[in-house]
Amino acid sequence: PEEYEHEKLTTKADIYSIAHILYGILAGKEPWDAMKKSMVKSLIENDKKPEIPSQYMIPNTSDRALAKLIDLSYERDPSNRISARDLVRELEDIQQKYNG
Repeated sequence: PEEYEHEKLTTKADIYSIAHILYGILAGKEPWDAMKKSMVKSLIENDKKPEIPSQYMIPNTSDRALAKLIDLSYERDPSNRISARDLVRELEDIQQKYNG
């Protein structure tokens, strides 16, 4: 979002980008993959997040934990976005909890 608004880019912008990567890992496709770039820009500017398919929202699963992390990473306002340190910590927790 910061890039679209020509704001200063910080690590929080990288976190938003990482959300795209994590979404692709979880869902097996890019977020908003069937939309034109201009439509995606409009969605982002209006604080819309890509919908995570319901099959990944089953409670107490690694998919659900990752989906929650993606949601935190997609916060439009950088001050509300998860920090890089917390993102890494959460990913490590997911790995440890669900993959031993």
